[in-house]
Amino acid sequence: MLKESDFKKYFEGNISPEELMDKIQSKEIERTIPEAPHAQDTPRRTKIMYDNEFHDLGMDGFILTRKHLIKLCKDFLEERITAWNLEDIALILYGCDGFVWGSDEEERELIADAMHNFSSPEINCPLIKENVKKFLNNFENK
Repeated sequence: MLKESDFKKYFEGNISPEELMDKIQSKEIERTIPEAPHAQDTPRRTKIMYDNEFHDLGMDGFILTRKHLIKLCKDFLEERITAWNLEDIALILYGCDGFVWGSDEEERELIADAMHNFSSPEINCPLIKENVKKFLNNFENK
């Protein structure tokens, strides 16, 4: 069963990207897939049940930082997670009460922009290696 703490474990390096993806796929994720030439161009709907069992980090939470964005990008570039996985992670993190985005205003804005871009590639930019490399460079140089 997927829980907020699974994301914390992933970001801390205590579970692999593959283990996290298995847990994400264990949740009810509904995708609407029309005919499209490229997966990143495919509109879809994600439905996640954010129940009491999912929210297990409590009020202390976990601070999501720039280094965690870097980890996501590197795992994508190393093909340990797919574009859809990255999109799912961003969408799910939007609903995580136990995560604090950044330790200061600049980092909060960086993370909010990243989650917006990652969760809506059909609007912002496709999650392809070239674009994710640009995100990675931005995260590493801020």
